[in-house]
Amino acid sequence: MHWTWHVMHDPQGLIKLLGGKEKFIEELDYALTKGEPYNFGQWNPYYNQSNQPVMHAVYLFDNAGAPWKTQKWVRAIMEKSYGTGPDGMVGNDDVGSMSSWYVFSAMGFYPVAPGELVYSLGNHTKESTILNKHKTNENQFEIWHFRCFGDNADDHHVYKRCGC
Repeated sequence: MHWTWHVMHDPQGLIKLLGGKEKFIEELDYALTKGEPYNFGQWNPYYNQSNQPVMHAVYLFDNAGAPWKTQKWVRAIMEKSYGTGPDGMVGNDDVGSMSSWYVFSAMGFYPVAPGELVYSLGNHTKESTILNKHKTNENQFEIWHFRCFGDNADDHHVYKRCGC
């Protein structure tokens, strides 16, 4: 079941293959609902946050026209799979994959398809996030700035009308 969602390079193709947007949303919602009692971390056949091939799956709701589902499930995973204690994340961080998922998600976006400069939007948990990258010589990427501001960026306001 985990490998079903490992099509980050062609989410529209996956949506079509699974029978369209409504069926896709239903199937992904089902997998997450079944994985939730395991805190998204104990091994289960539905959704396991510590299994890298499915970490991006919650952001695929955006591609099916249901961004509120992305926002709902990202927040649920952040709350149930991560914490501040010694066992602060489910599973193994595997060279930063788990922690980078959390940091991106807390900022309100995620790079679903590696190598593409496209980010899926979620819901940020901080009132503001500012990222800056500056070009220091001709061999580096161009300058870009990202700013994410939000009112009510707290646990009681999970759903956002727009992203960043």
